[in-house]
Amino acid sequence: MSMLLKARRQGGRSAALEASLGLGLGVEQRSRRRLGWLLGLPLCLGLGMGANLAWHWVNLKPQQLRHEITEPTPLPYGPSETPARFLTRALPAPPAPVVEPDAPTGGDGQTAAMDLDGVSADLASRFQAALAAQAQQPESAAIPEQAHGEISGVVPLSALPDTIARRVPPLSYRSHVFSSDPSKRVVNLNGMDRYEGDEVAPGVVLLQILPEGAILRVAGQSFSLEALTDWPGVS
Repeated sequence: MSMLLKARRQGGRSAALEASLGLGLGVEQRSRRRLGWLLGLPLCLGLGMGANLAWHWVNLKPQQLRHEITEPTPLPYGPSETPARFLTRALPAPPAPVVEPDAPTGGDGQTAAMDLDGVSADLASRFQAALAAQAQQPESAAIPEQAHGEISGVVPLSALPDTIARRVPPLSYRSHVFSSDPSKRVVNLNGMDRYEGDEVAPGVVLLQILPEGAILRVAGQSFSLEALTDWPGVS
């Protein structure tokens, strides 16, 4: 009996050992299969793609075909044999210029042509008085173009005799201002502003300032000097 129990125990141990060995072998086989799939699938995909590319490279190579044209191909365009016709039209005539009527002269006409609405009575009366005074001024009040005749015996400075010209020192004519108001006439001689009646140099008096020059006098002789013209003197 004891021997039988002992044999059963040994048989059970051997069966458990075989079962454990079989389980270990099954796990190892499954791991090998998984590894085979993991390695085989990319390999198969790579081989398939390579085969596909090789087939396309061999069978679908770009081909170069050469065609020779024996006759010239006509162009889709060419010179037209029909003469061109242009339709021209004259430009419209420019509108006639509008001629405005001349503005009335005189104080009454100018006042009537101006709108003085909104202007104070004092300012309007002053304006009318100024217009009336301007209308009463004679036309001869304009600036004379040449006034040499106002002083008799006037000759150019360069035409004076040497005995008189020696008395005129060198003059540097730097500026010239002429105005209808004699008080505003001024010239600059030798760096000094001179007015009518001033003594420019010893014995030389500025008599009058003209639009184009000045009249001076030395030793009783009147002479003219053009504006901005220097006098070097007589050596």
